[in-house]
Amino acid sequence: MDVKERFRRAAAATAHTSLVATGWDHYFFDDFDHAQKEAGASDNEARLVVTAMEEEYLVTRGQGHFRATPHLALLHEQFVSEAAYAENRVRRAVLTETWRAESEGAQWGRFDESSAERLGYPVAQLRAAARVLDAKGYVELKGETNGSFVCAMRSGGNGLMQDDSLLRSTLPITVGEDEDVLPSVAPDVLKELILTCEQLLVSKGWENALDELRRGDDQYAKGEWVNSVREYYSSLESGFKYALHVEGDEADTNTLKSLAKLAAERGLIPPNYQALFGFPNSIRSPRSHGAGPRPEEVEVNQPEALVMGNLTRSLLVYLASRAVTSP
Repeated sequence: MDVKERFRRAAAATAHTSLVATGWDHYFFDDFDHAQKEAGASDNEARLVVTAMEEEYLVTRGQGHFRATPHLALLHEQFVSEAAYAENRVRRAVLTETWRAESEGAQWGRFDESSAERLGYPVAQLRAAARVLDAKGYVELKGETNGSFVCAMRSGGNGLMQDDSLLRSTLPITVGEDEDVLPSVAPDVLKELILTCEQLLVSKGWENALDELRRGDDQYAKGEWVNSVREYYSSLESGFKYALHVEGDEADTNTLKSLAKLAAERGLIPPNYQALFGFPNSIRSPRSHGAGPRPEEVEVNQPEALVMGNLTRSLLVYLASRAVTSP
């Protein structure tokens, strides 16, 4: 990465932090000194980058000041997926709340301290989310006074709320929903398979399995390999329970081995598939499994988490396809 790109990314990171923390009451952005120092850029290199940023509508200039646009903050999210996922959760909350207000007959959805407490995000962060949604044409943001603001739905936002798969791909909150990063996260599985798996779980109403799958993706994105494997394992357990119409710990069904045996007995899977569905347990608990008296210990790292994520999706697709109805 050259000096100019480092400067550009440093400026975007600063803008993103400012946007989320303040909601940009006053989003003048003249503090390029920090980005220049961090990047090791000369004055001339910094000027060239700022000029290019103006042309890209990342910043605007007026009355002796630069003003950052939401697109400068969004640039940071192109490089830091975790930041995008975190703020997309807030954007979904703002979009959903605005949609709810409109469905109840209100032209505008109002956001203030009471709604911030109810939604679980500070007003500034909600306003930052609304500002981005406004910039992208999903809502109209107005009335930013006295610690409150209002939003109205635009056609783009209505389109997202009417199409869950479009909402998830446009405002992803996990790696599994993010079409832009799927090829790099799961290079050994077809992207269409991953998308089909989540869509299939949604259509079946297997909410627990889907939530745990997404939590596995969240943990994977954070580099928490053991936790991601644990969540993927739980997702597969939940998928079995949905397919078998089993609740709680019925028939000792709190392990994949037991669930696979029950599935074979009921004809959900061929008997010889029990080994396939039992294999994820050897990834989750590598020190407890293995052939012979001296099983090899395999530490859970990124490759193991990646295999577990892909395998879980493949097995869930199979289960959901075999299951005729959801419980």
